[in-house]
Amino acid sequence: DVVRALSRTGSRPFDSAGLVFPLGELLAFGAVFTAGLLYRRRPQIHKRLMTLAMVPILTEPILHFVGQLAGHWPRLQGMGPAVSIPGSLLLLTVPAVFDLLSQRRVHPVSLWVPVLLFTWQLALSFLILPSDVWRRFAAWLVS
Repeated sequence: DVVRALSRTGSRPFDSAGLVFPLGELLAFGAVFTAGLLYRRRPQIHKRLMTLAMVPILTEPILHFVGQLAGHWPRLQGMGPAVSIPGSLLLLTVPAVFDLLSQRRVHPVSLWVPVLLFTWQLALSFLILPSDVWRRFAAWLVS
């Protein structure tokens, strides 16, 4: 179903993009989750970090959902990024909106962690994915 969500043809040969984003998402989750554990005695920071830690790993279930729908409605094939990217951005803004509504200010964690997570996704897309080092590493991983 992930292939249906990402590919208009329904088939996709191996490419390094198939690995960079899931591995990058796991790395981002691990970093934010670890920070949340380290700040567990500061509840205002801890709860925001733990909530934001879920966002990177929610991309895969969103892609699976779009892929399942594409199995029934072929016009949705290849629409995974068009759904998962705005969905992730929406989820990244939830803590800041909650802060604004409940405290009339945005907590620094609700502002800067989403900025860092978004920057990480851009780095994966434009710096890591096109590099020869990544392609050789990905080929080594699957061999």
